[in-house]
Amino acid sequence: YLGWQDVPQAVETLRNASIADPQYAWHYNEYLGDILYEHRNDLGGSRLAYKEALDKSPKLDLLSNRTWMRYGNILIWNGARAEAEAVFANAAKSGLLQNPNQRPEVEFLPELQCEDGFWFQAASNPKLATVMKELTDIIPVARKEYEKWSKTRAKDAVVDTSVILDRNNSGRRLHFWIHRPQFERGTWRDSCSYKTPKTCEVLRRMNASGILVFQASFDVLEPGATVMSHCHHTNRELFLDAVLFTPQHGHATLTASGR
Repeated sequence: YLGWQDVPQAVETLRNASIADPQYAWHYNEYLGDILYEHRNDLGGSRLAYKEALDKSPKLDLLSNRTWMRYGNILIWNGARAEAEAVFANAAKSGLLQNPNQRPEVEFLPELQCEDGFWFQAASNPKLATVMKELTDIIPVARKEYEKWSKTRAKDAVVDTSVILDRNNSGRRLHFWIHRPQFERGTWRDSCSYKTPKTCEVLRRMNASGILVFQASFDVLEPGATVMSHCHHTNRELFLDAVLFTPQHGHATLTASGR
């Protein structure tokens, strides 16, 4: 049904399955939560489905990390932080997390060095300092390349559907992709955008230093857009953000502790 874009029928099918096959109702509720979260942005419905999955699953490690991670995040967004922390603490107790503060959604590699639950790439890869300096130095040039691109080819912007926005949003989060390796019509393409030659040169130098650049983009928050707090899906990768423009009264909260 999802292949046919029939989300209501997919939801009904999973709900019927959880009734007809109660032994595995927790598994059907996992899928139901994912559909409501990803296809409907229904945080209330996905919260109930994920809770059912957590309550009825024989063991926490039978669930995907995505299930309890998203459930915990939704609790935090709704002000139930104590309940969310209990979910993450239980995950750490079950061996799914090294520390309840480090919460990638899909993949966690415990062998990566961390401090108090936060992964510090600088501690394990001294090349990061050079990369950060490259990013800082390129900001004025990257700003000009972005301005020209957004004015001449605004339609190149891609709406980001990978993160949850505040329910009262009036804006969107957009990507202008600088580097995004992927298959296009059966052909693998990994070239850097010709619209950002100087930014691409910096990315090439980063790759040559031993830091692999998976993706790069100009990310834009439209007026009225608020991204809900979230973690990256894996601790294998690190986000490096270079801010090009900020509104006069804009701000970002990185973690509850301000880190």
